[in-house]
Amino acid sequence: MKAARTRSINYTTAEKENDQEPPQTSSHTSRRRPTAVKTFTSSALGEMYEQLVQKKLEYAECLNREHELRCEL
Repeated sequence: MKAARTRSINYTTAEKENDQEPPQTSSHTSRRRPTAVKTFTSSALGEMYEQLVQKKLEYAECLNREHELRCEL
């Protein structure tokens, strides 16, 4: 009930002038600071994708070698 009686600090100037209640939010909202959205160029995304593909190929080769070793035992 306490959350229903308190007002949010983050309301706009227009809401102050009109003395309107800001929209009620859940009491379980995240308190983390907002983070900046990182934007990538298509070339940077391409490089990151190539690195991901290369790592996947390395993991697949390692799994294949491990499988061959287990089959030899």
